[in-house]
Amino acid sequence: MRYLKIALAILVAIPLITIFYANGQIVELVILPQGLERFVGLNAIMGPIRVPLWAVATGFLALGLILGFFWEWFREHKHRHEAAKGRQSKAELQAEVRKMKARENAGKDPVLVMVEESGTAR
Repeated sequence: MRYLKIALAILVAIPLITIFYANGQIVELVILPQGLERFVGLNAIMGPIRVPLWAVATGFLALGLILGFFWEWFREHKHRHEAAKGRQSKAELQAEVRKMKARENAGKDPVLVMVEESGTAR
């Protein structure tokens, strides 16, 4: 299994390295278009950023994955909430059953109670 994981990692790494090498040219990233940038005043604060194209693609891929994970986590909140309520209800009902059995079996011989609960009484 270990060798299979290593082989799979190599099969994924080779195309990624090839793509990164092929897209190594430097690109300029700006926050806003030039007309809007002058209007807002960000040009003086932060000019264009020069990075390799593969870094831009990888960054946006990572950002998309992170946003997708958070979106799914928020979307499934109602399911997690209902599951927690179900677990709480189950625990309350189990406690109630234990109390009822304790009241029913009060004063009885513990060995006979265990035999009756197991259902193997003859």
